[in-house]
Amino acid sequence: MLKTNFMVFLFFFTTLQLLASDKHPHSIEQNASTAITSFNLLKVNNHLISSDIFPTKKAKALRYKFKKNEKKVILNQLINDEIAIQYAFTYLKLDDNISDEKKRLAYGLKLIDKIAVKELFTTISDKNASDYYTAHKKDYWHKKMYEASHILVKDENLSKSLIKKIRASKDKTKVFQTLAKKHSTDLAAKNGGYLGHFESKIMVKPFKDALEKLKIGDFTKSPVKTKFGYHIILLHNIAEEGYIPFERIKDEIKFKLANDKKAQWFEKKLLPLKKKAKIDYLFDVNKSY
Repeated sequence: MLKTNFMVFLFFFTTLQLLASDKHPHSIEQNASTAITSFNLLKVNNHLISSDIFPTKKAKALRYKFKKNEKKVILNQLINDEIAIQYAFTYLKLDDNISDEKKRLAYGLKLIDKIAVKELFTTISDKNASDYYTAHKKDYWHKKMYEASHILVKDENLSKSLIKKIRASKDKTKVFQTLAKKHSTDLAAKNGGYLGHFESKIMVKPFKDALEKLKIGDFTKSPVKTKFGYHIILLHNIAEEGYIPFERIKDEIKFKLANDKKAQWFEKKLLPLKKKAKIDYLFDVNKSY
């Protein structure tokens, strides 16, 4: 694990994305009684960063709800981002005159990623990925895995009606996907109800029991009731325990290897700049607002 954590903002989440998510546990609703004005966070080499970089609701969460350590992490991430962005503008000899901080952040991080790729001038080949897979094969061992989709609805009668439509169709998989997109209430709906590969034990017992009784290509002929609602389950495939095939994991390995190389580049290029940077902390992480 690199101490600088510069790769976090490029490949997993930026500070902006972290606070932009409505599902963050510290999210609070905006109302008149908690309205706040913009407040300053940092100066990095005389570039001012304020709370305007975040949506108002999330800026409030940072000010009022976050713990001290969480605040420190976010400020450090902002510093990492800013060091990278300043390097990108200087390297490309571009005017750093984007007044909208959110747009500047997004644009700057895209630039720095392109610079890293250009300077590395390397492509991760299938052989690179295969060699890594062989050396770390134990990491790709899996127990019995199921590949399945489901449709989840709240109403039992609707579930029964959908089952009838699937049974009456010629292309059951296609119709299943269409109905999932239209009726299913969970996040998998946008992907036609597809749940991917998983061990059956991660599912609640009624779902697990119904799934394990299915044959490949079959679906449940009656609704499966759980605490979430009524499920219709379609089993695509079963992979007995063993190693995940290289072809299935190849792209993921290549992505990891590329990120590892970029992480090394970022540590070499940007850590020295961070050490030399003039950083003024304008937001007191120890203060309770």
